[in-house]
Formats: sequence, structure tokens, C-alpha cells
Amino acid sequence: MANSANPSDANIMAQAIACAERASYIKAQAINFALVLVAKDKIVLALAQVDSSTSVVLKALEQLRLAEQVCDSAYLTSEPSVLDVQQLAKVGVTKLVVACLLEPLLDDWRKACDELDMAVEIGLLESQALALNHDYLFRKTHQRPFVRLKMAASLDGRTALKNGQSKWITSGQARQDVQLFRAKSDVILSGSGTVIADDPSLNVRWQELEPLHALISESQLRQPIRVIIDNRLQLDEHFRLFHLPGETFLVASQAHPNRAGKTLLVEEKDGHVCLPSLMNKLAQMGVNSVWVEAGETLAGTLLAQGLVDEFILYQAPKLMGSLSRGLLALPEYQAMSQVPELEIAKIDKIGPDLRLICRLK
Repeated sequence: MANSANPSDANIMAQAIACAERASYIKAQAINFALVLVAKDKIVLALAQVDSSTSVVLKALEQLRLAEQVCDSAYLTSEPSVLDVQQLAKVGVTKLVVACLLEPLLDDWRKACDELDMAVEIGLLESQALALNHDYLFRKTHQRPFVRLKMAASLDGRTALKNGQSKWITSGQARQDVQLFRAKSDVILSGSGTVIADDPSLNVRWQELEPLHALISESQLRQPIRVIIDNRLQLDEHFRLFHLPGETFLVASQAHPNRAGKTLLVEEKDGHVCLPSLMNKLAQMGVNSVWVEAGETLAGTLLAQGLVDEFILYQAPKLMGSLSRGLLALPEYQAMSQVPELEIAKIDKIGPDLRLICRLK
């Protein structure tokens, strides 16, 4: 681990991490990675990986060559490849600072550094760098994406009136905050019942992403993949989400007749789409994170099957009454020992509402 870092090293690595963080709103699902190239303690170039077609290191070095520049140090949010090391050496890099290791058992790149007499420091701002790839590392470990369940409710835990009306429980500020979470997610998951009831867009809307306007352009913004469970083949082409930018997959155990979406075939279990199989298939597609916006039945089923990793609850200062609809369809518990317990990781005030981020104990 790095033990000779100075404040300027930390500042430079912080810029690399910030660069990778910005790119998470641009790129498709992959590793979040960025580098900063330095010459005589001055930053020459900062660049993030935004697609998987070409190494960002090679792109950065091509820019250096065109500008006829050299550098002496490179700051990377995670480890490079052997080819990256070899190319960095060609432009004068003699020191490599790596924030974290995503594949700690693979050390070919370290051997390449030794062969080229390139000094290596590892561990500078490690926790911040690992956080960039929390969902990727979760998928690698658990063979499924990290699942965040978004819920919006009144103070008494209600999500809609008895007649189904729910616009709007939470404030515009809370809905804008949801857009930021959506924008960083690989997939937005919902069910056909929610689509039929609300005709939602389930997309990312640039006009509601003001905090990002100074960081990226509208043309750079990516749309998460929409994944809609519709095993009864109820959804036709007239729903709004089929006519918006971005891919839409319809999950069913047979080919879906709606050609506006792509069928994602998943086996049945007890007459319903097998949710663990769906998550496994999404992981095989390279999906690191799933953002769930669904009704109480699907939300409750995901929880019951151990497929919710984090709860994002927006709670408005309103009272909707005991006849209104609840957050989750849960079984009738007979003892308090059966009740799921959550740990509140964070509470923030978003406009007039509260946002609670919770995980199961």
C-alpha cells in the first residue's frame, strides 16, 4: 500500500476519481475507470473510460502524441493492463499511482512495471476508488446485479390512495433526486401492472438533471435499459416507454408479441417469472446495478426472495389513511422476531421530504 503519498498526490487522485464519477452518467455498464497524466507535478490530461471499444489509456496517449507531450507519472483509479503499462512507459511514465485493485490476484501488470523499472504505489484514496465500482464488485462476487428498491410514501407509509391516485406524493425535488439515481443505474426494473396503471416513462430526463448540466452535455447522457416483467403478455405498443430513447426488454417465459420491445426469456417458477433467474441473466449481460420502481407485489416478492440489497425511501409529510395502498406486499407475521429489520445507512432532507437509504440487517 502507498505510504509516501503527499497532499498533491491525493489531490491528483481525487481528480481522477471525480473524472470517473462523472463518466458513470455517460457510459454503459462496465468498470468505472479514469486516469490523470502528470508532468513535473502539473496535470497534463485527465480522461475516463466511457466505452469498452478502446482502452482509455491508449486514447489518452494518442492525445499526448498528437500534442507532442510527454509525462512522468500516471494516476489510475484501478490497475492497468499489461499493454497500458507498456504504452505508458513509451511516453515517459516512471511512476504509477493506483488507487485500488479490482482484480488483486492478477499481477501481470505489476511484473510489466518491474521489467520497465516503473515505480508503483497502491492504495491512495482506496476506499473512494472502490466505491466507484461497488456494484461491479458485487456482481462479480454474487453473480447478480446490486438491486436498489425505490419507494415513495406518505408519513404513514402509503403509496397511493385506495382509488389508485398517487401523483404526486413526494415533491419535485425528490423526483429530481430520483432522476440522478436512475441516471447512474444500468437497468430500471418494473412490472406490467405499474406500466398499465401509470403509463410511466421510466427514463432519464435531462431537464430534471440540473446538477449534471455543468458536468456533462445532454448528448452524453445515457438511458438505462428498461426491463419490464410481463409474463402475461399484456403490454402492447401504445405505452409511452416503447416510444422513448433507450432499450426496453419485456421479460416473459415465451416470446412476447410486442415487437416494440425485445423479449428477454426467463423460466417460470410457480406460474411467475423466476426472479433469481432474471437477475442471473442480467448479470450475464454485464448489468451491475438494477433500480426498481414497482408496485407493492413485485417489491414484496423481491424482498421475500432476498433480491433487495438497498432500500431508497422518499417519505413525504402527508397522511393518506389506512385504506390507502401500502409499500410492500408482505406476509402476515405472527411474531416480531419474523419482521425484517433494516439498518438506516443515511437520512437526508430533499426539499420537504425525507430520503432514507436502508439495508437489511
